[in-house]
Amino acid sequence: MYLKLCGFTREVDVQAACQLNIDALGFITFPKSQRYVDFTQLAKLTKHIPEHIDRVAVTVNMAHAHIEQIIKCTRVNTLQLHGDETVSTLQKLRDHNPELQIFKALHADDELMYQIEHVAPYVDKIIVDTPTSMFGGSGQTFDWHKLKQLSETPVVVAGGVNDENIHHLLTSYPFIEGVDIASGIESDKGIKDTQKMTQIVETVRGVIK
Repeated sequence: MYLKLCGFTREVDVQAACQLNIDALGFITFPKSQRYVDFTQLAKLTKHIPEHIDRVAVTVNMAHAHIEQIIKCTRVNTLQLHGDETVSTLQKLRDHNPELQIFKALHADDELMYQIEHVAPYVDKIIVDTPTSMFGGSGQTFDWHKLKQLSETPVVVAGGVNDENIHHLLTSYPFIEGVDIASGIESDKGIKDTQKMTQIVETVRGVIK
């Protein structure tokens, strides 16, 4: 089970998360997000993260030159594209940065299966998130019944996952590849709660052996 904690803005929270049994830490580079970090902050926050934890920059329709700047100037090893990026964009990123992991976030809407089939050959992981005009970060779940059609397709579930509902998610849809959690580990936007992070990790690792 791939466990990604996302939306970090403070070094103290990154340090606490690195002590837990997680697979990835995410950082939002979308300026309209309440969890936004700029390139300087991103470089600082990713500097001391252990190699076994993926460092994920979440981008939204970012210019290729800016993406290249992130790759060059930070320890990010994964890009999570959360906007309207095309397959050609994915191909270009893959061709220019073969060592980089690429995740693509898709809305859990009526076109989900079509979108998955369209982008799956070009990405390492697919994130299924709650539809929102702000490209995620709503803290709201989507209708998880939509996951039933994805039993043959490994996806990471995002959107409103927290300690109150994650056990149901993992036991009802054991075929999912992972979870991506931001609001469910916070005391406020971008402010992480160590106790909530610890509880989430214990729940995930306890349910999935």
